[in-house]
Amino acid sequence: MVSANPADAVLAGDVATDGETDQKQRNTAALVNVAGLFFPLFAPLIGYFVVSRKDSPWAHARIRDTLNFAISMCICYVVLAIISMTVILAIPAMIADVVLMMVFLVTQIRAAVAGSRGRAFRFPLSIRLIG
Repeated sequence: MVSANPADAVLAGDVATDGETDQKQRNTAALVNVAGLFFPLFAPLIGYFVVSRKDSPWAHARIRDTLNFAISMCICYVVLAIISMTVILAIPAMIADVVLMMVFLVTQIRAAVAGSRGRAFRFPLSIRLIG
């Protein structure tokens, strides 16, 4: 549902305005998600501080979600690294690491496609640390 109020659009996950601002916000959200494939924590972190909340509220909300997901994945990787140090759980931790990497890649690609279409994407396994 597209709303005329930008604040409602951020809550609903839709783009509020038509035209160039709309396309700019879509491109920004998609670019941060694609860059997140190559720089998983740094691209969303830089995007979070560069993109203005006032100028691009929709893109800023999508970048915040991407940053929360990247932080969550880093926490999962650290936990798996600690678990893999034990002899008994090393093999299951390595398998879980590969599965987590695949989930990360597929999720980032799906989020980039959703962002380029102007849709909000709800990340799985994401801890909402930044609000």
